[in-house]
Amino acid sequence: MPVLLGEKDVRAVLSMDDLIAAMEMALNQFSAGGVRQPLRSIVEVGTHAFYGVMPAYIAGPRALGTKLVSVYSARGPAI
Repeated sequence: MPVLLGEKDVRAVLSMDDLIAAMEMALNQFSAGGVRQPLRSIVEVGTHAFYGVMPAYIAGPRALGTKLVSVYSARGPAI
């Protein structure tokens, strides 16, 4: 079962100072070539529905994540 976290949930466990430190580390790793970040993939699901899939892997500290964006427009293509 998926776990859905809202802003309040994240703020309860991640301070702004910790977030800034994590982003600094991740961006330094990215600049040094320590991150694998394939190009974003767009998957058409229906006539007016799309998923944008954006995975990334960092070697140290080891982490893997994916940003998934869903777009649906009842009126026509959104992209």
